Amino acid sequence: FGHKMPPKRHEWRKKQRFEMNVRRLREELERNPDDARCLQYMGNTLLDAGKEKQSLPWYKRFLKVCDPKKFPLADRYAAMNRIGQIVYAARKSDADIVKAKEWIYRAVEDSPARAEAYWMLGVIAEHAEDWDRAIHWHDLAAQQKVPSMPSGFHNVAVYARAPWVGM
Repeated sequence: FGHKMPPKRHEWRKKQRFEMNVRRLREELERNPDDARCLQYMGNTLLDAGKEKQSLPWYKRFLKVCDPKKFPLADRYAAMNRIGQIVYAARKSDADIVKAKEWIYRAVEDSPARAEAYWMLGVIAEHAEDWDRAIHWHDLAAQQKVPSMPSGFHNVAVYARAPWVGM
């Protein structure tokens, strides 16, 4: 739907939307600094714009203020998993790898039936050439059922090794 913009205009609109979204989210957070939804949206907006490190404090604040009884578990899980992935991608030391895994383990504890965090732990093990652990984590990921929620909340590719996918 819509029309195809020339690439230069498309990039300009993308930047314009990003700036507008960040401005509006900041305004709302000035009025209500503990608005969990706005904190999450700010993290998502920055992450989508390729500003991974800048998204970290927003996701962390989101996790501090959101009430697990009132907030969707999938959103908390996604924030913890994203923090782990961002910390791992920016790693400079073994301590960073430990921190990344801690966040991903928290995601697993929060929502053990989801595959993405297991898959990421498998990737980390692969990079360390710890093949037994990599197989363990990827097998756990493959054992999880594809969630029955909108695809925006999970990474379908992670479930691709599951035997029932594509049947």
